[in-house]
Amino acid sequence: MESARERNLILGRLDDGEDIFDGILRVMEEEGARCGVLLGGVGMLKEVTLCYFDGSRYIERQHPKPMEIVSLGGNVSLEGALHVHCSLADRDYRVVGGHLHGGRVANVVEFQMAALEDVGLKRDYVDAARTRLRFVR
Repeated sequence: MESARERNLILGRLDDGEDIFDGILRVMEEEGARCGVLLGGVGMLKEVTLCYFDGSRYIERQHPKPMEIVSLGGNVSLEGALHVHCSLADRDYRVVGGHLHGGRVANVVEFQMAALEDVGLKRDYVDAARTRLRFVR
C-alpha cells in the first residue's frame, strides 16, 4: 500500500492480495481523511462479490477469477458509510457490474479519492436490507 495527498485529492495504491475495502480505509486513515468520494480506480480484482438490489434484498454473485476494473466509484467513510459500485471486465471482454460487496486486489489497484473536509457521511438503517446516506456537518 502506498498513498499521497495534495489538498483534498488522495491517490492510493493497493497491492496483490489486499482486501479492497480494508485497503481504501487504511489509505484514508494514513492520509487523515474521515470520509470522501471515490472518484475512480484502475487495476484488477479477484474473489469479487457483486450485488444487485432488487428493491427488497441484495442478490449476490461471486466472481473468483481476476477481472479488470472498468469503473469504480462511491462514497466511503471511516464511520461505516461504504457504498461502492464497480464495473469489471473478464478475459473475454465481458463486463459485469453492480454494488461491490467485497474483493481482493489482483496484482494492483490504483484509486483516486476526494476527501471531504466539512461534511461527514453516516449511514442509517431503514430496514434489514436498506440504508440511507446522511450528511453530517
